[in-house]
Amino acid sequence: MQIHELPTISGSPSGGYFATDNGTQTTKIDYDKLAKAIIEQYSGSTLAGSAQSVKAALDGLDGNKLDLKAGTAITSGTDVNTLQTPGTYFCSSASIAASLSNIPTQATTVGFRLDVARNGYNADNYLTQTLRAVSSGAAFEYVRGMSTEGTWGAWEKVPTRAEVDALSSNLAGLKIIPKTLAVGGSVTFTSTTVAHYVVFVCGAGGQRCAVIVRGASATGYTILSDANGASNLTVSVSGRNLTITSADTASAEAGVYAVVFSGTVS
Repeated sequence: MQIHELPTISGSPSGGYFATDNGTQTTKIDYDKLAKAIIEQYSGSTLAGSAQSVKAALDGLDGNKLDLKAGTAITSGTDVNTLQTPGTYFCSSASIAASLSNIPTQATTVGFRLDVARNGYNADNYLTQTLRAVSSGAAFEYVRGMSTEGTWGAWEKVPTRAEVDALSSNLAGLKIIPKTLAVGGSVTFTSTTVAHYVVFVCGAGGQRCAVIVRGASATGYTILSDANGASNLTVSVSGRNLTITSADTASAEAGVYAVVFSGTVS
């Protein structure tokens, strides 16, 4: 009887056998053992960038998600700028971290994980590095990017919730009021209550750049800085109104920003 004449099994062949022939001997192999070997042992194909079994590839993927100590080990004395092949790297100890160069100061005393990713669609080095670590029970994270010229930017710390909350608390009550000072025109800030605020005038060309501090009194102000002289910018007060006038007739408009620390200003 030939193989094609054998009856067909419906469903899983678990518990059955496959015939094998090595040129010298004909044998059989258990279906379950063959399936196990294909998943766990066969490494003749490239998976996730390297020749490995299906199980190893899946285990490695899971480890990269959950394990800070996963990927390629960073050796002592490495310049982190040179880690430009996309993938996951790890620094296993504080002593190794202390020997590395071009890492954030906060990361020099702990082991950490470093993820390198390519963000461009072509061969250019649009790379990012993301560094994550834990120190004294608190996690921290830094990121930076590389331009097409191959130069790394500065490390930027990802703010924690506590840091964001602290900044928001420090800025509570602070208000910024933007206005546009046209060529030859004027802008007026009016306070309906006693107020403290600073006005920044940012001009172009001949228009002046100035910093004006408004005092608590109804008429008080101080010109703290007047970069281009008084010929094209004047300040006047009337009651609680502070008016800034441009005498410039040739240059572009200027931006005017009032930073209000207390009181009501519009």
